[in-house]
Amino acid sequence: MDRTFIFALLLLSLSATLCKYVYIQQQKTWNEALDYCRQFHTDLAPVSSNHDNNRLMKLANYSSDFKWIGLKRDPINAGKWTWSGGAAVSKFFWAQGQPDHVSQTHGLISNYQWHDIAADKKLYFFCYRVVVVRERKTWQEALEYCREHHRDLASITSDTEMLLIQRELQKHGSTERVWTGLRFFPGGWLWVDKKKLSYQAWGQEGQPECPEVKLHCAALQGTTFSLHASAGTVHTNGTGSYGVNIAADVKEGVWAALDCAESLHFICY
Repeated sequence: MDRTFIFALLLLSLSATLCKYVYIQQQKTWNEALDYCRQFHTDLAPVSSNHDNNRLMKLANYSSDFKWIGLKRDPINAGKWTWSGGAAVSKFFWAQGQPDHVSQTHGLISNYQWHDIAADKKLYFFCYRVVVVRERKTWQEALEYCREHHRDLASITSDTEMLLIQRELQKHGSTERVWTGLRFFPGGWLWVDKKKLSYQAWGQEGQPECPEVKLHCAALQGTTFSLHASAGTVHTNGTGSYGVNIAADVKEGVWAALDCAESLHFICY
């Protein structure tokens, strides 16, 4: 096993486990929380797995207080729930008996479980944060940079996270492909935050099962999604306006296995 690969395994063991979320201990309504997250971070927090739920609870020191996440009812179909960053919810963690009333239009988390509630309540909340770094670095250099200046190389675990990251890429501009935290380790492809690939977006050839040694790092195509605002409320803050509902024409082939020595821009948490 070469020294570079051993070093990558060591960095995997040192990954920041809470990296993509920020806990904001300011009480705001859901819309105020959304504006805050979009101004200072990326968006209100989406949740796609038990792993994400656990991250949020640990970040809040396991407090049982109600906290906003990016969960909201579809304004046209009240039986459908979506994320503020776009795309439908892929996995639910409702408490027993929830959701219980169509007038409760937004969602919160407490004790690992979700509840519906009116948007005008003032609560603490969780933001989701990604940072596009417009410096050309190898995959290993990008990982070290993210660990030193931010938290970690970014993982992508849902359509919503893909939409939010693509929005940041379009906002800032980048190389055609950007490094992510996805790498081939013994046993298969794995995110550097130790999360397995429950969500995948490989190209037409599919996931490389046994890539060449130099092709052990995965990059994201930065121009794959065509973003557009869908019907919904537009909230504003001091820096401009944002469409709350973001939709996209999703195409195949957003990830590719590349030579880890290539120099690309990259995405950090």
